[in-house]
Amino acid sequence: MSEIARGRVAERTNVSRVGARRPSSRAELLQTLATMVSAESLDPVEAAVLAVGRMDAARFVGRRVWIRHLVEHALETPSRPRRGRRSRPAPPRPAPGLSRLNRSQVNPRLVSSSPPSMIRLAELLAKVHCAHAAGMPKSQLLDALATGSGSGWEAANSLLGSITGESLTAEQVAAVKTSRQFWTSYAEGRARLAVLERAGEIRACNGNWAYFDRIDFAELLPGVILPDHHERAEFLTNYCADGAPHTLDVYSINFQPLFRHEFGT
Repeated sequence: MSEIARGRVAERTNVSRVGARRPSSRAELLQTLATMVSAESLDPVEAAVLAVGRMDAARFVGRRVWIRHLVEHALETPSRPRRGRRSRPAPPRPAPGLSRLNRSQVNPRLVSSSPPSMIRLAELLAKVHCAHAAGMPKSQLLDALATGSGSGWEAANSLLGSITGESLTAEQVAAVKTSRQFWTSYAEGRARLAVLERAGEIRACNGNWAYFDRIDFAELLPGVILPDHHERAEFLTNYCADGAPHTLDVYSINFQPLFRHEFGT
């Protein structure tokens, strides 16, 4: 059996786990989830798949719900630092990159990775005026106005025009919004990885790592097209900002290098 085939078999075993074991039947899966979450916390699609969907799909959704539960529980009960826990040795970086036609058009560099804090409008406008005078790019100014005020992107773009004398185009606003959504999704992926590490499933490496299942990965990189041999149920990613362009190194759940996604400058 090839290395890729062995990796996929191991991933199928891992993705089926919900809690400490792999449920062997639908009844066991539902019983395990019932001890963690209420039926009201499931969306209609999740509930339908768990009830009558194929067993592999039910296990995928069950694991997704379990990880979400771990994240919510971690927010309520912050973990203590684990003594003696060493980072995993860094895996090899993926060599192949996605073709330009297959890449997502999202450009995370349009905004900062940390969202601006929400503050009073008068204070926000004063800060944006100062940032504009200091030469901050308009994409970051728009992000500060939209995220810091909570007023929405169109209203923020109007404010930007009144400050700088020129608003951004609809296409530019959409690009900035997608960039902010990328970093919001990436923060959620980092939180998922943290709880999986806490649960003893993954020993993370140094770097800017995150965890995504195939649904969350598609939301992270909207429009991305993966060849069949890169398709996975779960992904680990490392955002690398040490070169130009920035890249997202993508791995299987077992740290097998898959591909490198380059972002625009």
